[in-house]
Amino acid sequence: MIDLIVKLFQNQLHTSQENVVYFAVRSNRARQEPLENAIRTAILSFEEKWKTKIHTDIRVLAQRPEGEPCLQIIDYMNWAVQRAVVRGEMRFLKFIEEKISLIIDLYDFDRYPNNYYNKKNPFEHKKISPL
Repeated sequence: MIDLIVKLFQNQLHTSQENVVYFAVRSNRARQEPLENAIRTAILSFEEKWKTKIHTDIRVLAQRPEGEPCLQIIDYMNWAVQRAVVRGEMRFLKFIEEKISLIIDLYDFDRYPNNYYNKKNPFEHKKISPL
């Protein structure tokens, strides 16, 4: 999971002077420190790869989904993608597809670079790697 978080953030954090990352609290498990560590790793990975220093303020905050409506939206979007990938059920994803700019099948090494789905290469269940 940490590798996925590093991949998610490594090319994004330098684009803003301030980044506030919210994550959903779902139980009593402490998840903030591992998430902060993954983001620090993403920064170091980016800096090493591009030989540059990221100067950005990053805050990681835990929030209940009912307290942050954006988390509810992200939960739905993730669920819709998961439903399309696992069950091949596209109707929920079709409902929001114009709001999604990029879906990456991160572990489909055989189709790289065609494992990046966007407006030019639309996501379809039959294109993805088998689970």
